[in-house]
Amino acid sequence: MRSFLVAVTVALATAGTAAAHVEVSPGLLESGREVELRVELPELRPDAAPTGLDVAGEGVRQLSSRPAGRAGEETRWRVRVLVTASPGPTTLRLQARFADGRSVVVLRTVTVVPPSRSDDAGTPVTVIAAAVAGLGAVLGAAVLVRRRAAA
Repeated sequence: MRSFLVAVTVALATAGTAAAHVEVSPGLLESGREVELRVELPELRPDAAPTGLDVAGEGVRQLSSRPAGRAGEETRWRVRVLVTASPGPTTLRLQARFADGRSVVVLRTVTVVPPSRSDDAGTPVTVIAAAVAGLGAVLGAAVLVRRRAAA
C-alpha cells in the first residue's frame, strides 16, 4: 500500500511538470534574419520568478533579452536573435536565470526556413493586386472610349 501511495505521489508531481508549457513563437525562423521571439515560461520554480533569460542554439545567437510581463504564474520575454542556421529543425536552449544564481534549462525545437528571395522581398501582394486592377480599369476605359468613337 505504501509503494502505491509513493507511485501516485510521483505520478501527480510529474503530471504537473509535464502540463507546464514553454511557448516560443514564431516557430518558423527565417535564416539570415534577426527575429524577435516571444517566449512564455511557466512557473519553473515555486519560490521565484526568473530574472533573466538566455536563448541559444546551433545557428541562433541571442542579441538581446528583456522581460515583457506576466500572465498569472507565467513570465513573458522578448528575445531578439540572429538566425544563421541552415533550413530544418533546430533546438533552442532556453536558460532561465534566478536571483540566487541558479538556473533552469528548457529545450524547444523550432524550424528554420530558407531566406526569402531578394527579387520579391519588398513587393507586397496588395501592391501587385492594386496595379493589376488599375491596369484593368485603364484598359476597360480605353475599350469604352473606342466603342463610343466608332458608333
